Amino acid sequence: MSLFIAGTKEHAKAILWPTLEFMDRKYKWGVRYNHLDLIATFPNGYCISLRGAKDRVQVEKLRGFASGLRRVVIDECGSFAAHDGLFRYMLQSVLAPQLMDHRHKGGGQMALISSPGIDPIGFFFEKTEGRDHMGKEVPTWSTHHWTALDNPYLDAKAYLIEELASGGHMLDDTPAEVMVDELLSLKDVPQSDPRWDGIRHRLSATFRREYLAHWVKDNSALVYLVTPENILREGFQLPTGQYRITVGCDIGWGDGNGFTVAAKPAFGREVYLLESYYRPELSTAEIATELREIGQRWHTSELYVDTGGEGERLVVDLLNYGVVARAAGKGRKKPRIEYMRSLLDTGHLKVRPETCGELLTEWSALVWDDTRQLHREGFVDDVSDSALMAVNPLSQLYVPPKGLPPAPGTAAHREAQDRRELEQAIRAGKRIARKQRPAHHRRLW
Repeated sequence: MSLFIAGTKEHAKAILWPTLEFMDRKYKWGVRYNHLDLIATFPNGYCISLRGAKDRVQVEKLRGFASGLRRVVIDECGSFAAHDGLFRYMLQSVLAPQLMDHRHKGGGQMALISSPGIDPIGFFFEKTEGRDHMGKEVPTWSTHHWTALDNPYLDAKAYLIEELASGGHMLDDTPAEVMVDELLSLKDVPQSDPRWDGIRHRLSATFRREYLAHWVKDNSALVYLVTPENILREGFQLPTGQYRITVGCDIGWGDGNGFTVAAKPAFGREVYLLESYYRPELSTAEIATELREIGQRWHTSELYVDTGGEGERLVVDLLNYGVVARAAGKGRKKPRIEYMRSLLDTGHLKVRPETCGELLTEWSALVWDDTRQLHREGFVDDVSDSALMAVNPLSQLYVPPKGLPPAPGTAAHREAQDRRELEQAIRAGKRIARKQRPAHHRRLW
């Protein structure tokens, strides 16, 4: 048995499954595919299983293979930097012990593959660079480095010239053709070589990371950039006043679920994120219980859920458990992201760090996709999506709810009744007056 692991099972499938099927057709391997469990079985019994590792529950499921593991490949390791503790635990405590059985047979191998992460920190950084983020030397693994310029089947030179000319990656006026020629001359030169010094400051951090596989801190790639102005002091409580409180829930069932509570004052611009957390593998009944408890804890009935393609059926299912939820809007995601970013940028978004740690962890590593319209596929964003659902309704003008009507039999109730009857009489009088008006005085529409 061998494992291919990515941040999520869906991302692992998107990366490897089409390639397996293509190679199988080309070389007639005779592979049997279990499309539900994502296991490919070869005629000799050898299996490749595709797995996700986004939380502790999924990592623990990587244990217990009867004959151990022959090989393990983990892709997009750079995206695990925000969850480095879980990543180290998976590698050192869960996977490595299962490789022993095949060491004497030429197996027992583990490979970590990825573009560099947006922050030079974490296990993958250490094993490729031989130092930690503080500069302390650490043991490395056998490391292999390549870029598009090393691929003989691509016209990488023409592509990079076009990307440099139009992608905003050049930080000076060097012609794109000249820059690519310089890059080609340094293709086999280690990054530590002084000859790179004249190149680094002329290229954007994103280009260096994505196209040259350089480790470089790149805040420009982050979707959500949090500053100290956005972080509330520990122990913060909402000031006295009237607030609209909303709850967002990103439902993934077995893939993980995110929950966020947001509040906005009736007459203010600040948006407070009061709770934001992740729960793995919940059934519909458990999701309903979680939402009910959140609503009771924060005294709100505004519960917004991502229907996950289920439409109104999911809302009805929750209603069967006594939870009245609303389906989150089906509009484009980019405007919601931009509203959240504007709140962060202006300092109007305030986050409680002690109860929103999992959201801040996701934001520290969540990057744009190639179009800068959405979160990049394969990065964990369950809690981030729930925050978008909770915050988006607060972008609308808030109208404070009216108070409860006066109780029957009270003076206030009689006054309200008299006022309604007077308004009804005035409206009726106006209707009669219009009907009695001479025809030549009536307006023609």
